[in-house]
Amino acid sequence: EPGVYVEQIDFLGKAVELFGVSGADQTTISGDGTGPVVRFSGNEGSGSVIRGLTISDGYAHEGGGVLVQEASPTLTDLVIRSNSAEEQGGGVLVYRGEPTIERTVFSGNMTEAYGGGIHIETGTVVFNHVEFVENVSVSGGAVSARTSSITMANLRFVGNFTYYEGGALYIK
Repeated sequence: EPGVYVEQIDFLGKAVELFGVSGADQTTISGDGTGPVVRFSGNEGSGSVIRGLTISDGYAHEGGGVLVQEASPTLTDLVIRSNSAEEQGGGVLVYRGEPTIERTVFSGNMTEAYGGGIHIETGTVVFNHVEFVENVSVSGGAVSARTSSITMANLRFVGNFTYYEGGALYIK
């Protein structure tokens, strides 16, 4: 059903698909400022999917909107907006993961360190048709990555900001 749902979702290693029937503009999962909104940390594979949702208002030490830790989920047709983290990955944190991210907009996410939109740490990420709009961090306003592999196709960066280095990309 369309609407706003205040939730925190943990896939618990399951290969399930969570989707908004009416799309991201009609269905929002709000973290209400308490931890990552969606968590993949149980070796989930590509059969673990979130699609057609807005993920918003998450707040965590790391990975405010979506936390991908040692997992390889599929994130598609999403809006990931207004999430924040104290350290890394305001919108998404990937740690030793291999997600595929398609047709997704990262907007208005922030962190006090790396990757306002997304931070990738020792991971492999495939981006296709992704937009980064007005994300903020100290390094890597839109995307930051360390010891990682990134494949990018059809990306758009608009108005991302950093206080130090890499308004769009910071790769180390």
